[in-house]
Amino acid sequence: MMNEILFIAGISLIFVGIFLILLSAIIGAKGKAEYGGIVFIGPIPITFGSSKEMVYLAILIGILMILFLIAMGIFKL
Repeated sequence: MMNEILFIAGISLIFVGIFLILLSAIIGAKGKAEYGGIVFIGPIPITFGSSKEMVYLAILIGILMILFLIAMGIFKL
C-alpha cells in the first residue's frame, strides 16, 4: 500500500517537473540563467554551480537530502 502511494507520487512529480520545464520554455525567461547541482558518490557529496549562491543552495539541498535519508533509516519508512 505504502509503496504504491510512493510510486504514484514519484511518477506524478516527474510529470509536474516536465510540465514546468515545458512551460518555462514556452514562456521564455528573459533573465540570467544560473545552474547548480550536487552529485553523491557514495557518502561524498560534490557540489557545483555557476555562482556562489547556487553552490550554497546545492549544499543546503544536499544536507536536507542526507537528513531525509537518515530519518527514513531511523523510522523505517
